[in-house]
Amino acid sequence: MNNNDLNRFLVPGAAVSITLEANGSAKYNFSAIYIGNKPTKYVVFELTQQAMDKITETESASVNIIVRAISDTEYGHVIAFKCNVIQAISAPALQVFMSAPTSIASKPIREHERYKLNLNAAVRLREHYLQGYMIDFSVSGCGLLLNDTGVLEIGNEVSIDSELNRMLPSDLVSRVVSIRKQATGFIVGIQFESPILLTHDLKRELLEQSFKSGNLG
Repeated sequence: MNNNDLNRFLVPGAAVSITLEANGSAKYNFSAIYIGNKPTKYVVFELTQQAMDKITETESASVNIIVRAISDTEYGHVIAFKCNVIQAISAPALQVFMSAPTSIASKPIREHERYKLNLNAAVRLREHYLQGYMIDFSVSGCGLLLNDTGVLEIGNEVSIDSELNRMLPSDLVSRVVSIRKQATGFIVGIQFESPILLTHDLKRELLEQSFKSGNLG
């Protein structure tokens, strides 16, 4: 496997789910943070103390380790790969080194292409107004990066303010569908009630903004 595949799907700080399997049945599941990799050698994850204890308890060649994650690609691939524990360390942090995957299974979960951006934006919920950045956009929704989610909850109907508003339907209905904590803040997933039309002007603006943000070209 070309480790560029792994770098394509995972960035440092990404949340992953790790499953320990013995004899084909799930044994233990826990969350971890992807730290990085050395091509063809190993991948590194940061763990909680409880997860580290379980890793050391079950360290065995007969135990399969499966790593799963939702990647930050244009179509939001779900990925999975198998690996083995090489070494676990407790300083300077609780980290485990695992063998580099020989293959990665992936499947796109988004129907529409997503444009990566870095636009000033804000989300409004009644009298509450939270400022942040729009980090991606597609005809079915967008992603926002906020320092704080305030009173936002999944299912809230909200309004989004950004430079793109002049090109979007005035009656656009948007809802919060996900809230994920990241090292840099909270990523809030917004879904439009109905996919919008990707007009020529809107696509050109999205491409220009992607270029300005350093995600294109």
